[in-house]
Amino acid sequence: MTPRLNLLGLVLSLGGAMGLLHAQEPGTLDTDFQDAGTLLLAPFESTSFENAQDVLVLDDGSIVYCGVAGSVGNFEATVMKLDIDGNVDASFGTDGVFMDDNDLASDQAYDIEQLPDGRIVVGGAMGYGGSDYVATLWCLLPDGTLDPDFGVDGRFQYEFDAGEEYIREVLVTDTYITMVATVKVPGFSYDRIGLVQCTHDGTLDAYFGVDGAIIHTVDATTDVTVRAGTRLEDGGIGVAGYNYSTADNNEYPMIAMFDALGYPVEGFGTGGISFGTEPGIYFAMATGAGRIYAGGRANMSDDDFLLSAFTPDGAPDDTFADAGHLVWNQNLTDVIFDMEVDAEGRIVASGTSGQPGFFGDRDFAIMRILLDGTPDADFGTGGITTTSFGTAFEDANGMAITPDNKVVCVGMSAQTNNDFAIARYFLGPVIDGVEEVGLSLEAFPNPTTGRIRVAGRATTGEWSLRDALGRQWPVVVESVGHALELDLSFLAEGPYLLTLETAEGRWTERIVLQH
Repeated sequence: MTPRLNLLGLVLSLGGAMGLLHAQEPGTLDTDFQDAGTLLLAPFESTSFENAQDVLVLDDGSIVYCGVAGSVGNFEATVMKLDIDGNVDASFGTDGVFMDDNDLASDQAYDIEQLPDGRIVVGGAMGYGGSDYVATLWCLLPDGTLDPDFGVDGRFQYEFDAGEEYIREVLVTDTYITMVATVKVPGFSYDRIGLVQCTHDGTLDAYFGVDGAIIHTVDATTDVTVRAGTRLEDGGIGVAGYNYSTADNNEYPMIAMFDALGYPVEGFGTGGISFGTEPGIYFAMATGAGRIYAGGRANMSDDDFLLSAFTPDGAPDDTFADAGHLVWNQNLTDVIFDMEVDAEGRIVASGTSGQPGFFGDRDFAIMRILLDGTPDADFGTGGITTTSFGTAFEDANGMAITPDNKVVCVGMSAQTNNDFAIARYFLGPVIDGVEEVGLSLEAFPNPTTGRIRVAGRATTGEWSLRDALGRQWPVVVESVGHALELDLSFLAEGPYLLTLETAEGRWTERIVLQH
């Protein structure tokens, strides 16, 4: 039997500023956060609509999220900061809020990231009237004000051409900021992939793509809409979204791959772009555990969660779910909007689940999927938790894993108009660097070439060992003096989780095998 990874009733000693946390079941709301784990915010006028799109959790546990607020035709890019307990941090921006007032048209803010020096960048678009939307990256100082030394007055803007342009993903390296965008052909006919790159001071990187940017598609009549992006393990850029087919009026999932210079990867798909054969849309993308993941919805008889795994060269990974794709029917409408790969290689995803239709009663959804593509039975109920903020529709558009291994989800709830909705959940213990009270053991050497010793107050119990794919391997334990010795030399190189279950608790250690 696969052992459970949660530590019900035990205390995790995390050290540092986070102090002591009481472990709770993975997938349950963190009741120390605001209203039993949830928060609704409507901080502006009663006629204002609010919608959070993405979230960033800082090292101290504070929460910064981006989105929009305002009225139809005049939404403003908005960033808010909460402290670790979910209270508005009034020292940030103006009373906790940065809002870029623009009376010409609506603005959009889709993605938020942090630069190595602590500044915050937000990607989206500024509207200048009609269909004139320009790809925009805002840069904020840690206090929530625009950085006057970044770009022009704290903004980097790039016009790909005369159509609408929206930055959907921001990818940060130690030197550059790469922006992944949807670029519309003027006249609303087709969407294309846009990539542009700047330095940390907001200067266009002329060595990226063609003079700093690239517009890419299959041909002049193929619609390619961008919804997400990720940094590939080789430094390249992954892009996800969908293709709208006029032949049958369906959307089909799309992924594209570019090298670190912004050029399509030769030999992948058609000109670096590949379309799925079954209807669906990718809204999220992530990289981890030697894979590329894309998540969204599958358009079956109803909308089902869709999570796909690809090898580094972009081929479906047939060791994951059904030939590389998990299609999961929870309710009539199930959609993944964001996701991350956790420290153990599992996929944590947020989205919505409930009834169909624009005003259908749907709820926040947070789920965890194992490396083999099956929902994690130790998380929530059958791998998923749904949270209702009231009788309305709610979407968890963005999520972030916190330093103390919780997950913060942000989005909207249709209460008073639309309100900012935030929830925080427990994910369970952090495997690396966590002492589980009740057992005090140490495994060494780690990494190891084959044999390891476990020393400390070793207690009799049940040992188990599993690899990154969740497969169980036999464990033979020998007593050597006051220590225990295990021989792992017969296993392939890679990371493993070694667990000891006892009546006093559980001890788990991540072991790296290097021959």
